[in-house]
Amino acid sequence: MSVNITNYLTAINIWPMIVKYMRDHSTAYTLVLPTKQCADEDQRILKTIKKLARKNLLPAAEYDTFRHAITDLYNRKSATLSRENVYRLCFVLDLPDDTAASALCTEYLNQNELSARSLDEFLIICALRIHLGWEETCTLRSQCKKRLQDYPLAPLQLIEDQTRDFYHTVITAQIDSKAALVRWLSDDSNLAFFARTRNKQYFALFSDMDWESFNTHQPTGDPLDMNTTIKLYQMAESIASTTSEKATITMHDYYHMLFGLHSVDDPDDMNAELFLNRQEIEALAKRYPSAFLSYETFCDLVQRRRPVDVSAGTYTLRMLEEMSPSPDLDVEYVDFTDRSAFLDACDNYLQNAGYPKLLANNIFNKLLLDIYDETLTENPVLSSEETKAAFFEKLRKYLKDIAALS
Repeated sequence: MSVNITNYLTAINIWPMIVKYMRDHSTAYTLVLPTKQCADEDQRILKTIKKLARKNLLPAAEYDTFRHAITDLYNRKSATLSRENVYRLCFVLDLPDDTAASALCTEYLNQNELSARSLDEFLIICALRIHLGWEETCTLRSQCKKRLQDYPLAPLQLIEDQTRDFYHTVITAQIDSKAALVRWLSDDSNLAFFARTRNKQYFALFSDMDWESFNTHQPTGDPLDMNTTIKLYQMAESIASTTSEKATITMHDYYHMLFGLHSVDDPDDMNAELFLNRQEIEALAKRYPSAFLSYETFCDLVQRRRPVDVSAGTYTLRMLEEMSPSPDLDVEYVDFTDRSAFLDACDNYLQNAGYPKLLANNIFNKLLLDIYDETLTENPVLSSEETKAAFFEKLRKYLKDIAALS
């Protein structure tokens, strides 16, 4: 194996991407920069962002929090920004609308796009569109959060296809001013549409789970028993007795299907040493929290005990498993031997689910891409199916080695 795993143990700092954003949009901030990137440019950009934070009226306490976060990025003391600081950055940069904010998130900061399913992000989207200030926006967020505590975490009947149009219609057709936003939010029935623990990314990850037959809203208690069964919409032919039945699978096997890098098509291999075991997955969750989840955290997510946080790496693992390397199967075909076609397919899946593209700007993506490239280099004559199998085998071996270092 030629990939050196020690090169994939430290997170990649996003400060250079913030510099790139400011360089790409320098005219919007009357920012004069040298033609080539240099230390002086970084210092100018840091000072500009801090000045903008003052100008755009971040309260003193929040200004200090934000200033420290940005300065830590600049000094390489941290690698990324919290979601709250990403919201602040959108207002500090005085972005014109939510489209620009989502572009900042996905194209530069390696974060998910804004999701209107979240009340917080619905308000951020509306505030950017109608040009509210940060303090006004936070006041509305605080008021609505208190009222939302009395509502269910996420009504089961609200599914992605039914609610996408609702949010779009409300944001684009009804809310054109602060008064309109306040008026719409004052109707208690409108808050029932918001899901504190589900969003676009949540539905993308669990696209096969039959929520109507599995009550996941369990606010108290222990993690789900490993033998708890859930029903799935897809894959019925391989794991149900007849194709007309909805497939059933234990929570333990579903967890390992997502993170163990193997399929439920071969249940006998569930605990095989070839695949990642639970101890290895939990070790990797500490190393790559954007991709792997401990079983307890996974159960909290499924049972909706906490706000949704489905990271791009987690979805990427699921996406890679589901991609079909064979044109004979009745699903969208991805040619694993064609690097350009493979990356285009990955980016389409990710962007449709509200994630950034598969770029080597975070350490887990870099690991995936380098292993994929190594697979192509070492196996130039394999078929698409054989290439996918070789890629997964190599990926599992590297991840096992990394887990052993944790």
